[in-house]
Amino acid sequence: MNLPLNTIRSLAVAGILGALACASSAATTTALSIVSDGSWKSTATLQPGWFTPGFDDSGWSQARAPYPSPQPVSNLIAGTSAQRIWHDPLALSDGTNGAIETWYRRGFSLDLSSGAFVQFAHAIVFVDDDFEFYVNGNLVYTDVSGGFADVPHFIDFSSHLVNGNNVLAIHAVDGGLFGPYDRLYESLLVDAVVRTAGVVPEPSTVALLLAGFAGVAVAVKRRRADQA
Repeated sequence: MNLPLNTIRSLAVAGILGALACASSAATTTALSIVSDGSWKSTATLQPGWFTPGFDDSGWSQARAPYPSPQPVSNLIAGTSAQRIWHDPLALSDGTNGAIETWYRRGFSLDLSSGAFVQFAHAIVFVDDDFEFYVNGNLVYTDVSGGFADVPHFIDFSSHLVNGNNVLAIHAVDGGLFGPYDRLYESLLVDAVVRTAGVVPEPSTVALLLAGFAGVAVAVKRRRADQA
């Protein structure tokens, strides 16, 4: 039986769509690096709501980066692009005479639509000396050791991220968090990564798709030959 050409095409396309619907899928991942650098906003003045996503930080300064320190960043995190930062808008500090208490913000965007999700979000943080770490208005981590600036703090903030705009906010103190005092050097160092995953067809699915289109071409060619 010779089917009309349009019917052949319709049946072939339907077969392709059915194959795609039944085919398995795999996750493709994307990694976003968030490090301390001059893109962070900073201030030395506490303001209500400073750690929330909707806060207007347009009046804040850009954090000074790199901020002076006798210890190279590579001694703490090998291979990182992170820089030490601190609030020092006039770049006058030698690393020992900056503000004792400071606040920081860094915004970023995530696309978690169409089934995408956060696989993990981790940060390595060094602060000379104490700090509070917020994500989207939530206090996620606090260091109240009063020192030990070369000790890394590993922070998992995966569960606090949302689709669209996100913000990391840090309150850093040169000394004790609840009793600020000058302990010589001051700095903040952050190296974070957010890894997201989305769903895409596996290579086998793509192969099915190509085979389907090849079948359409063969069917059309045979139909035309029959009509000749």
